[in-house]
Amino acid sequence: MTALTSQRPAPAEAPPYFSGYLAAVPDGDLLRTLDESGTELTAWLLRRAPGALAERPAPGKWTVGETMQHVIDTERVFTFRLLWIARGAPDPLPGFDQDAWVPHSGAAGRT
Repeated sequence: MTALTSQRPAPAEAPPYFSGYLAAVPDGDLLRTLDESGTELTAWLLRRAPGALAERPAPGKWTVGETMQHVIDTERVFTFRLLWIARGAPDPLPGFDQDAWVPHSGAAGRT
């Protein structure tokens, strides 16, 4: 696998909402970072006690399971947006209200 280094977008190239996420990505080989972070996340999840994914840290807060489902949903939404743009869809991109989606995911009730 060849190294894929990335240069962060300039502040004007991404909405301000994403600046914290972009800043959290370490410099270096992007593919290696993705591979290592996936391995680390899987190991962390497997160390959780049975039922821990459904525990709510505080009233109104998402469970670990809901947070993971949000990450999966967001990846799917961004993939759809890339397809939308790649196919030259003339309509505006549909919105994505994460807070409205989470209760319907059923993630809090799954192990």
